[in-house]
Amino acid sequence: MLAVAGELFVRQGYIGTSTRQIAEAVGCTKAALYYHFKQGKEELYQEVFKLHCPDFGPILANCEGAATLSELILCLATNMVKHQPERMNRMRWVIAEFPNLDEGQREMLRERKRRHLDQVSDLLGRFIANRQDAEHVATLMLGAMVGYDQLFVQMENEPSDGKSMEAYVQFFAECIAARYER
Repeated sequence: MLAVAGELFVRQGYIGTSTRQIAEAVGCTKAALYYHFKQGKEELYQEVFKLHCPDFGPILANCEGAATLSELILCLATNMVKHQPERMNRMRWVIAEFPNLDEGQREMLRERKRRHLDQVSDLLGRFIANRQDAEHVATLMLGAMVGYDQLFVQMENEPSDGKSMEAYVQFFAECIAARYER
């Protein structure tokens, strides 16, 4: 039920999806849906939201062993790109639904983002002594990846210079490393 409801919510949004549509798509009655989710669409939405809220764990995988700041940035960016389709689809849905979220859901999303940025900042802290600078670099990386997705991937547009995302990541890594590598 969660997978089917999630697909409908992603495609049609919360407001555009009815309990009847979910039940029909799942192949059950509305009564059966309410049996499993007593508060109906709202409870189902809550559970789908928890599932679709971006998981940043895979992005951090295998990056702890990076020997240089450039290598770490390239590892994080490579993992972002590798997990991008799934992660960005979830992120797009969460961003689009943000105005419909209650304050508890918004805070959950903010907390996940804070945890992710803290984890990335911790990794960067091995090479960037100033914690605030590490946090700035982590925030810039996340913003750059989301921005690249919005400007180029979603709009099926290529950068005017024809460079790939990997080339931009390499440039970013070199710039940051030039400033901070000890």
